[in-house]
Amino acid sequence: MPKNHLMPQSTEDSRSVAVLQEFLKKVTNHQSQNDGLPGTDFDWRNYSPEEIAALLGISSFAGSSVSARTTPELAATLDLKDTVDRHFPAAWRLVETALSAVNTLRLEDVADSTAVILEGPPASSKTTVLSFFDPKVFPFYRSDKFTPAAFVSHHAGTSKKDLAAVDLLPRIRLKALVTPELAPMFRGRTDALIERFSTLTRVLDGQGLMTDSGVHGQRGYAGDYTFVWLGATTPFQQTAWEIMAHLGSRLFFLPVPDEPATDDVLKNILRGSEDFSAKVEACRKATTKLVEEVLPNESAVRAVRWDRTITPDDVVEPLTNLARLLVHLRGLVPVVSRGPGNRPEFGPPVIEKEFRALSVLFNIARGHALLYGRRYLIPADAALVVPIALGSCPNHRRRLFEKLLQSGGRLTVSMGADALQVAHETAKSYLQEFERLRLVEVHQPGQTQEFILADRWQWFLSPEFKNLQSGSLAMF
Repeated sequence: MPKNHLMPQSTEDSRSVAVLQEFLKKVTNHQSQNDGLPGTDFDWRNYSPEEIAALLGISSFAGSSVSARTTPELAATLDLKDTVDRHFPAAWRLVETALSAVNTLRLEDVADSTAVILEGPPASSKTTVLSFFDPKVFPFYRSDKFTPAAFVSHHAGTSKKDLAAVDLLPRIRLKALVTPELAPMFRGRTDALIERFSTLTRVLDGQGLMTDSGVHGQRGYAGDYTFVWLGATTPFQQTAWEIMAHLGSRLFFLPVPDEPATDDVLKNILRGSEDFSAKVEACRKATTKLVEEVLPNESAVRAVRWDRTITPDDVVEPLTNLARLLVHLRGLVPVVSRGPGNRPEFGPPVIEKEFRALSVLFNIARGHALLYGRRYLIPADAALVVPIALGSCPNHRRRLFEKLLQSGGRLTVSMGADALQVAHETAKSYLQEFERLRLVEVHQPGQTQEFILADRWQWFLSPEFKNLQSGSLAMF
């Protein structure tokens, strides 16, 4: 390589940031490697991959042969993965997603709070994973039990001047609230659930909370009160889903795989040389090492300025499609009246706009990129949020949609009943629900009614989506 093509010391040296960003767009969009950049004298073919990576200020880029530089951040991530895989082989996806959510605290432009709830059966490692996050370490704040009223208190037995000391909202501002057991929050009388989720809806907007009472008048906080919320729950009743849909859900869920433990795993529990608490402690130490590397204190919050303009098409398309699907999967099909035989009469579906869902999925994907030392997105980042997009809806809808994809986009009522292990009439009502949510169209070529994936969702049958869903994409 000619000497006049030595690497500049920074992106400000001799070439504009705009040119470098345009180059990154071309690389990440997998455009021709035979072109220079139109309108510039910058011909990247004169540079080695290592020089280009240094020019761009990144450790690697999609579609290149560059090996990632082992930064302290990346080394800590890989060390944590190795530790988790060794002690809890099925838990890494949960840990990785939780840390990606925590990493959204580092992004300068995040306006929404990020709430990711692990949902799964009892003893499925949900609370074990959350125990890796040490409440003595910034930015974590653990609360094993709280009510939404605790965000801004109006406790009658406490003087108004002392209430600020007990309010939860200022204590979790720009931090990560960890709640290992959230199941009680999703259960209760309908009126209690409505009050609970109406408060949560406002708090998770990230703009504070102002409340009034007859005891203390108006109290609260306004401004930037975003935070990250990590929690865990067992599956909960349909009523809670309907109330969240009415209010506009701000909660996102990651289903924990419900798979029986293998004989080898059970035998290792009995014969392993390391007890459970030692395994948890090893993972906690590795998690703390990573968090102290990337979020050592308040100065690291909102410190990363992200250039959205370089987001490649093979990330934009999946995130957009996933957000659109998510709002339909968790849409509300209201019962407006009852007909003969108590038969329900349904009104038009209530489907939220995609903007909030897209924003949160994008933020978590960016948090995942940061986890691997990148300041740009690749398909692996979009792949991380696939289970969240499919899982942030009632359990029967997620399972039915997955069966629909496995069946090539065509389902009969009998196939749906077998997949969900429910009665024929129940499966039929679920598929009719899909029709009202505009997820499927009904065809009846013969005696058997078929429910066909609607045209707008055909991308979910594509090789691109199957590749994302496989979870085997490279991180660099």
